[in-house]
Amino acid sequence: MEIPPELEELLAEVLAATMQGSLFFLLNFNPFEFFIQFLRSIDNLSFFLRRNNMTINTPRNSRVEVDVSGNTITITTAFNYSGSPNAQGAPRPGWPSALTYRTAFEQGIVYHWNGNYTVFGFNVTVTTEIVNRLTRRVPVEIRNRNGTSFAQHTLPWCPSNSTNHIIMYAGLNNQEDLNRFRWVAAHEFGHILGLRDWYVFPEPLPYSIMSDQGTYVQDRDVEAVIRAFATMERQLPRWGSSLH
Repeated sequence: MEIPPELEELLAEVLAATMQGSLFFLLNFNPFEFFIQFLRSIDNLSFFLRRNNMTINTPRNSRVEVDVSGNTITITTAFNYSGSPNAQGAPRPGWPSALTYRTAFEQGIVYHWNGNYTVFGFNVTVTTEIVNRLTRRVPVEIRNRNGTSFAQHTLPWCPSNSTNHIIMYAGLNNQEDLNRFRWVAAHEFGHILGLRDWYVFPEPLPYSIMSDQGTYVQDRDVEAVIRAFATMERQLPRWGSSLH
């Protein structure tokens, strides 16, 4: 049986205290608390994944990273924008507070890919962080006209694939279109995370960020991201996960 890192640290403390003759630590050692910490160390998502040979693989040159620690999932990425001048900071006509394409794009991803979910039976928190860095950025081209946005890659999907990129069409200048733009950004980011479209398959479709427009990220979507990074293969969100 593999010993989880949390338990290894706790055992190391006990051993160090014993070796150094730390009577204070030993006299205050609580076996019940020790047992509770042990249970917590093996009752979390990261230990479940290790136990089931689902190690998260994030190559060093990845443009998007997924880290699982306990019951916390952290997604980290960066973007390199091109196309419409509005992507770089010019005001977006018709949107509130001089909102730019870039800001709206990132708002959509952060809004949809953050929250609390039930993943493989564990209550987890997902946090998405968009960082500033000069390398390992996902290219995003903004096209200020009507069209169908898409994510594309010419090589088999993996987080470090240098051909992963997103094309975003803006379209109209009203508030409704802003909400759609944000949702599409989150949907296309799902492809960067290794998810396939659900809507290309026969109905009925499950609730998923990868199916009906406007649907929030679901438990099954987060599970699919975990499977994608564990297998290095694109995934479909599966039936059977509970709604979020």
